[in-house]
Amino acid sequence: MIELSVMLMYIGFAVVGVLVSAVLCLLPGLHVYNVMGFAFLIYLAFLNEVQDHMYFIMFLVGLVVGYAILFTIPTIYLSAPDDSTVWIMYPSQKYLMHGKGHEAVLLTTIGGVVGILIMIIAIPLFMDQLKLIRQIIQPHMFWIIGAVVMFILMSEFPKDFDRGKSKLKKLWVGWTT
Repeated sequence: MIELSVMLMYIGFAVVGVLVSAVLCLLPGLHVYNVMGFAFLIYLAFLNEVQDHMYFIMFLVGLVVGYAILFTIPTIYLSAPDDSTVWIMYPSQKYLMHGKGHEAVLLTTIGGVVGILIMIIAIPLFMDQLKLIRQIIQPHMFWIIGAVVMFILMSEFPKDFDRGKSKLKKLWVGWTT
């Protein structure tokens, strides 16, 4: 069992990750994976001095969760579509176009926080079932992922109607273009 002080340190590093993401998500064009890459490079420089690697992992988890919830604010307010892209909009941007941007931010934040709370409650309750499902699915993950990739290739590519009359030809054209 993990000691309380270590658990509080883990939570502290996750909170630091959320706070760092709260500041960095306001910079347009900066994605969480870019920040994680730089953080990993800094972590590698101090790898020999680190006692518990879980602190860094908790920092990254906090970073991702913070970006997932907080990056919606600049997404809603700073990426408002113009007339040429009005048909390609997120639902939150439709709220913004109707003057309800604050409501979109509030609804998105509430949805994210409620989702996190449901996960915190549900995962411990269903841990045994999740372990069983993982044991059943793990040997077949190669085929499941392969089927998803094949579905994407066959349904999306190519968009031209006169190429690839059979499914095999569509797959070949989609794979090679």
